[in-house]
Amino acid sequence: MDDDFYTDLYESNFRTYVRENCNNTIEFPFIIVPDDEDVSVSNFDYWWKNTEASIKREFIDNLKIDRNKSEIESRLEQAFDADILQCISHIEFKKIFNNGSEHEYSNDNQLLVLMDKDLGGEDGLKYLSPLQDVPFIACGLFSGTFKIEEEIKQWEQHDYPSNIYPLAKERLTVIEEDFLPGLRNVLWLRQISDSKKKINTIYKNALELASSELSHLDPASFDNAIIQRSKGEGCWEFDMLQRILNILLRINVEKSILKTDNFEDIQSLTGKLKEISSSSVPVRPDPKTLKDIRYNEIYDNPSYINKTYSQIALGDIFQIQTGKYRGKYMLVCQPCNLEIRGNGERLSKEFVYLLPIKPKPKYQIDIPDDANVDKIKEIVQEQLEQLQKPKYVSVLQDISGEQAECVILSQSIRVSPKVLDLVCFNDKGKAQINPNQTVEQLINCDFLQPNMKKRYDKIRIDLKKYLDLCSNDEINGIPEPQKIDLLNLIRKPFELATKESIKAKFNPESQLIEFNIERIGRYREAYAQLVLKDFMDYQSRQAYPNDFSIIDDEFYNAEETKPSIDALNRKLN
Repeated sequence: MDDDFYTDLYESNFRTYVRENCNNTIEFPFIIVPDDEDVSVSNFDYWWKNTEASIKREFIDNLKIDRNKSEIESRLEQAFDADILQCISHIEFKKIFNNGSEHEYSNDNQLLVLMDKDLGGEDGLKYLSPLQDVPFIACGLFSGTFKIEEEIKQWEQHDYPSNIYPLAKERLTVIEEDFLPGLRNVLWLRQISDSKKKINTIYKNALELASSELSHLDPASFDNAIIQRSKGEGCWEFDMLQRILNILLRINVEKSILKTDNFEDIQSLTGKLKEISSSSVPVRPDPKTLKDIRYNEIYDNPSYINKTYSQIALGDIFQIQTGKYRGKYMLVCQPCNLEIRGNGERLSKEFVYLLPIKPKPKYQIDIPDDANVDKIKEIVQEQLEQLQKPKYVSVLQDISGEQAECVILSQSIRVSPKVLDLVCFNDKGKAQINPNQTVEQLINCDFLQPNMKKRYDKIRIDLKKYLDLCSNDEINGIPEPQKIDLLNLIRKPFELATKESIKAKFNPESQLIEFNIERIGRYREAYAQLVLKDFMDYQSRQAYPNDFSIIDDEFYNAEETKPSIDALNRKLN
């Protein structure tokens, strides 16, 4: 359906028809002067200009006059057989299809509709909208106002219709070989939308059933699974709720798929989609869409983790601020050793490991364009030696490309878990505490689990003892060197991190102790477990005893047959 297919395309053929039939007894709606073609045609022109399109069309249909073909219609007829192609105006479309209510289509008799987007000031979308959810009909919104590469963006701007694909007219008028792939995309959207609709229905029904089953879970079972077991194991009740709901959802999804003809329908839809998708060059997706989904599969939302006061866990990502430098680190520890028991303690009492996160090493040789042969050999040799050295890294299952990262297994730092625990007591993930503020005085006290409250008090009391000792008059009277030694000795049991990386700042007025570390995310456990395994393998690595039979020629001076000073220094350093 196109504006170009409307009544005005009959005009020249009609004028010719008038010339040829001036002397015939035909009742024209305008004055015909026999033997005078010019007057007759002039009268026709006046009538054509001042008559409504519907009246002109009715008379044209009665006389069965052919109309001229637009450029688009001619190109379409070259691409398709006449028995499957019909070019009509939107007015004809409205009469014939009557909003689609009088026509039925099936799997063997499908309809593909192309509607011009701009119909003399009208939006062609309104003519397609009634067909959007009609089975076996695929719709294309045909327009010259956008280019091929903008079709997906146009689809988004039209509020993601399930069965209306915006098709650029340049596919037919500029790049003809792209037209059939464009029609393929119209059918492709129909099949994808049908598949999504079927899956959404299955999951919607399954979620309702899972929700119902969760609501019918008897109170004793609910209490035991979510409260008692969480309390005993130091688990987070929220995680237990999600865990049980996900189990119920999975069970009901599987039931729904096998119920009635759902499985057959999904297989049939995906089978047709495979045929369509392999028929031509597919549309290139926006990489951001899939990368965002993939990223959220790998990483938990930091706002969710911090605002729900989640306990520190394997895969937690911390940022350490040292001057202008911000370094990222991942917490690596056996999950069961990190769980805080009912008494506020955990198995990993002394320290846990943080591993630095860095860009993934590039295993490639970079040679400058202006390098000569000797320089190239030197660079290749040097970089090959670097590539052969063990990297001791664990590559993160991150989004591929420039953002690919890894953790450096050989550069771990040991940190007392106490300093990391401090991020759990505020919704910003900051490692900070006021030792004079009891747990009952915390704004979020009611949302903290009992084991976390005990944990807070243990850390607070330890730090308060240290601050009290530091301000003790008896200690202040000791000479400075001895005082420093004594304070270091006192501080040792309460030291919360390696001094080189994490430092504390104390504000005497607010009594707030702040550490230069905060929690900024979490690498989900399924992926973090792989990093933990790599780290355990690194720690348990073994090597054969040193081979004392190797003679290092560089170490010996060939002339004097004794170690050279330079070579000796290199060895010692």
